[in-house]
Amino acid sequence: MPQQQDQANKPSSSQNASKNLDPAGAPTKTVDIWFQSAYRTQLSLTSLADMKANIMISVNGLILTGLVATQGFVSVAPQLPKFIPIAMMVTCLASMIFAVIAALPRGSANTNAQMEHESGQGNLLYFNNQCTFSEQEFERAMIKLLHEPEQLQRHMSRHLYNLGCVLARKYRLLKISYTVFIGGLVIVSIMSAISSLLT
Repeated sequence: MPQQQDQANKPSSSQNASKNLDPAGAPTKTVDIWFQSAYRTQLSLTSLADMKANIMISVNGLILTGLVATQGFVSVAPQLPKFIPIAMMVTCLASMIFAVIAALPRGSANTNAQMEHESGQGNLLYFNNQCTFSEQEFERAMIKLLHEPEQLQRHMSRHLYNLGCVLARKYRLLKISYTVFIGGLVIVSIMSAISSLLT
C-alpha cells in the first residue's frame, strides 16, 4: 500500500513532459536555443553590415581627399582629361552617400506603443518603444510579460522581424554602394584607356 501511494503521488512522465513544453507545444529548450541562435545571427549580420559600410566610407573618403588634393596638378597638366577625376569624384561621392545612409541609425519613437502593447500588438523589446513608457509602467509591463510565455514569444518574434527589416535595408543600400563604386571604377578605367589611346 505505501508503495502504491508513493507511485500515485509521483508525477507521471507525461506531466513532466508537458511542463517542458511552451504554449505552442514545442520543447521549451528548443525554443530558447532557436531564439538565441536567431538573435546571435541577426546581431552578427548587423555588425558585418556596419563594418562593410565603414569600409566604403573610409575608402571613398580617402579617394576623394586625394582627388581634391591633386586638382592643382590637373590644372597645370592640360594633357590630362579633366572629366576623368570628375567622374571618379562623382562615383566616390555617390557610393559614400549610400554607405552613410546604410550606417545611419534608423528609428523613431512610437507614440502609440502603450496602446499597441495593451492590445497585444506591441513590442517591449524595441528600444524606441521602451522610452514611451515611464520607468514604473515599463517595469510593470515587463514583469507581466515575463509571466505570459506565449506573449513573450510573440514580442520576441516581432523584434526579430523588425531586426530583419532593418538588416535587409542595410544590405540593399550596401549593394547599391558597392555596385556604384565598382561600376564607376570600370567606367573611369575604360575612359582613361581610351583617352590614352587617343593622345
